Amino acid sequence: MNTLGVILIILVILLLGVLCAGLFYVITRQIQLEQKLVRTQDFSKSSLQTMMQMNHKVDQVMMDASAGLKGTDELRDQVSSITRVMTNAKRRGSWGEYQLESLVRTYLGDSPYIYSTQYPLENGKISDGAFHLPGTEQVLCIDSKFPMENYLKMAAEPESAAFFEKELRRNIRKHILDVSEKYITPQTLDTAILFIPNEGLFEYLCSDGADLMSFALEHHVMLVSPTTLAGVVFTLLASTKSFYRAQNLQEIESRMEDLSRKAQTLALQSDKGRKACATLDKTLDDLSRQAWNLVRSMEEISTPDPGQYPGQSEGKTRGSGL
Repeated sequence: MNTLGVILIILVILLLGVLCAGLFYVITRQIQLEQKLVRTQDFSKSSLQTMMQMNHKVDQVMMDASAGLKGTDELRDQVSSITRVMTNAKRRGSWGEYQLESLVRTYLGDSPYIYSTQYPLENGKISDGAFHLPGTEQVLCIDSKFPMENYLKMAAEPESAAFFEKELRRNIRKHILDVSEKYITPQTLDTAILFIPNEGLFEYLCSDGADLMSFALEHHVMLVSPTTLAGVVFTLLASTKSFYRAQNLQEIESRMEDLSRKAQTLALQSDKGRKACATLDKTLDDLSRQAWNLVRSMEEISTPDPGQYPGQSEGKTRGSGL
């Protein structure tokens, strides 16, 4: 082969090598691009899921915030309603009567024999409530008063607190006199109860208004708050129970003796029943034992053991030898 042919062959081989190398590079590059594309797609999917989760969380936060705003609006409405009640004398009085009724019914239950609401008196006045005491037809009247306007202004306008305190004390004195004049009559006890439905105001009377407490006692009026009302009611309830127990002591003792006799009779009957059960249990044990003995005897008869009959075994042996 001449030199030119060799050179051509070498060039062809080099060209084929270059083509193969280029093809290998292209294929490798394409594979890398496809892998990168797959990773990009996975990352995009992950990013999309993350975005969806973030959107869901944002929606949840917005819903929670909306609910919180709604709750705040409801709380503001409730506070506004309470404020309207506290600043309106008529509504405040109705609230005091409602609170008095609720507390007494909680302590006493719905019993007209102990407590009545809106009790009419012979002088034409109607008290918010009346306690019926044992052993007398006279009642103990209770009335609710809620002098809160000037008390609230004492805190709201400290520069004029002295003036509002003076007005508050004047209002309380008037309420004490009204209760004393209206609800202490021959039809009632010589004492009436003035219910103040606010612990803060009652605390003021106990501390800075000690002279008002004395003024109330001078006019036979007892001042109570929601907390101290419980003590008054439970004391009246206990005295009522004690009175009726004393009035029916002989009947109570008679019924207790009768119950004691019945309890003794029941105890004796239970002892007899226990002994009868023990006897029956023993009898059942004996019957059970006899029944199982009978079962075993029947099984032995139905499946005999040849060893139990030696004569029959010997006969069979002699017969076999013949």
